[in-house]
Amino acid sequence: MAIPEWQRALFDRRTLGIHLGLDVIRAAYERLGRPGRAIPAVHVVGTNGKGSTSAMVAHGLRAAGRRVGLFTSPHLHRIGERVQVEGAPLDDDVLKGYVDRVLEVDATGDLPGPISFFEILTLAALMAFEDAGVDNAVFECGLGGRLDATRVANIELTLFTPIALDHLRLLGPDLATIAGEKAAVLENRAPAISAQQLPTPRAVLNTAAA
Repeated sequence: MAIPEWQRALFDRRTLGIHLGLDVIRAAYERLGRPGRAIPAVHVVGTNGKGSTSAMVAHGLRAAGRRVGLFTSPHLHRIGERVQVEGAPLDDDVLKGYVDRVLEVDATGDLPGPISFFEILTLAALMAFEDAGVDNAVFECGLGGRLDATRVANIELTLFTPIALDHLRLLGPDLATIAGEKAAVLENRAPAISAQQLPTPRAVLNTAAA
């Protein structure tokens, strides 16, 4: 199946590389009116099992009668799978509308730098969840934690899946450094729950949470 041109352009943004910083997405978030700021979100951070944990949390919230949005990656068949409302992937044409709104902000030239593929989809998810009137959102962290775009969400609970060696070139040369990048999300002081961890990540998380 042919990939629509707007998706090709979006995927091409991955050639810009990974922008390690929150300055661009925070500026775009403000320009868009801080979408989703009132939606309590669960942040799933770690190395292994993030996607399945995010899906299970979203399912549990729906079973409890909550209307839930889920942001996860990557997708298997189509890009709308990354943004789900009530267990249903967003229609690709609907997603395009949100992507276009983010690109309009990017086109002004007022942002500190070009906005990335993942940042665009994070903001699109926030707008979609706000428009859908969800009660809660679940965000799977993309890379690391400290500088991940998903941190702009209104995080009220953080879940840590097992932390292991992960993206060594970007996150650090050893397990302690990588765990520190992920533990940095605790700066928001939201309650956190962790899966069983290896001794080094456990020590890093305990220190960050103290």
